[in-house]
Amino acid sequence: MTALDDLISTTPTSADGVRALALLPDALLAAGREALGRHDETTALRDLDRVLVRFPASTQAAAVQALLAAPQPVQGTLVRHDGGAVGGALVRLGSHYRPVYGGYETQAPYYVAQTDGHGDFSFAAVPLGDYVLEVEQGDGWTTILTPDGKPRSTSPSWSCRASLASHPGPCGACGRLPARPGAGMGLRERRTRQR
Repeated sequence: MTALDDLISTTPTSADGVRALALLPDALLAAGREALGRHDETTALRDLDRVLVRFPASTQAAAVQALLAAPQPVQGTLVRHDGGAVGGALVRLGSHYRPVYGGYETQAPYYVAQTDGHGDFSFAAVPLGDYVLEVEQGDGWTTILTPDGKPRSTSPSWSCRASLASHPGPCGACGRLPARPGAGMGLRERRTRQR
């Protein structure tokens, strides 16, 4: 795609530039699909958004809109901080979250799943959007936070590995699987309120 972009930017009116421009929507759509297949939503959305912005009336733009509207799977594993699986736990994706005193507030729609004996969970069909991963504990839901204290925001088409703290009292959790096995994960906790 870089070669197409270079041709278009350096010689837009040449025969090669015109051909490159004609090929660009298909190349961006293919790159976006490939990125979704490897769970790289950031790259996928960047490429797919380029189709919508630059070629809004194209057949490729219609394909992008259908792709973005299609519910996507979200899969993950819930483990204790020591790596042990958390089986039988209810997890959910909450949307429209905002900070409130002492925690976060989320709103419907909610997508709920239960972890299996290995801590694995799966949501089969979640519309694209930003969601917070939460774990039911005691009398409410605990928002899973990243090591810097922000809600573990997720979108469909990626897999996650959330770590649940093993300490007395309400448990917290932290973000994604570290880039290298054995890397530390920080622990944070926040209670979630439903509206």
